[in-house]
Amino acid sequence: MQYRVSFLFDLLANLFSSFTDLAAMIIIFTHTPALKGWTLAETAFLFGLTNTSFALAEMIGGGFDVFQLLIREGKFDQMLVRPLGHFFQVMTSEFVLRRFGRLTQGVAIIVVALHQILASETAAIVVLLLLPVIAGGTLFYMALFVTQATTAIWTVEGLEVFNIITYGGNEVLSHPLDVFHPVLRRFFTYILPMAFINYIPVAAIIGKPLTAAGVPPWTAWFSPLFGLGAFLLARRFWDFGVRHYQSTGS
Repeated sequence: MQYRVSFLFDLLANLFSSFTDLAAMIIIFTHTPALKGWTLAETAFLFGLTNTSFALAEMIGGGFDVFQLLIREGKFDQMLVRPLGHFFQVMTSEFVLRRFGRLTQGVAIIVVALHQILASETAAIVVLLLLPVIAGGTLFYMALFVTQATTAIWTVEGLEVFNIITYGGNEVLSHPLDVFHPVLRRFFTYILPMAFINYIPVAAIIGKPLTAAGVPPWTAWFSPLFGLGAFLLARRFWDFGVRHYQSTGS
């Protein structure tokens, strides 16, 4: 915030980059009224939900995204001898406030989409149901960031293959699971259960069948637990990695 003009342009660039994805979606729906039964408002609902969770995870866990730099520069060694927990220190080493642009847009899209999809008297109840869904999605993305950072303990450099899962997964979750190949559906439901971040709870809320995911409707009520479980597993992997950390040498 010391460089306010730079921060403003950074914020606008972040907002614009996610807006182009939304614009592409709108263009698609100018040529078709629905995709596999999903309207523009319903698809935008998915888009807003996953981008909100993703932006929150990037804001809170931005330090894990640059963890390889802390290792190379020897700063992680300093963190290990401080009285504060190393996990907390890494997490708060970089607070990515510029992601507020993506977060603002995601929340705005959710509000507009809800207004188009649901009656006003039920919208407030749905918002309360979505809060744990957003929290679960944030924890799931955080788990991916933590896992990627932990691998840098052995590789020193961050593995770019994780970006296929984080950013690529975010792109997939911005659309209904119904439009993808069955192999991709199974992967994001049973192997990397990112469908529980937004598709499964949203489909249950607005009354869509869960045939694309191949799970019973009652699983939607437990979808936030998948994010919590993933985060706890990633945290255990982090502790395992730190126990085997041998520093980068001189």
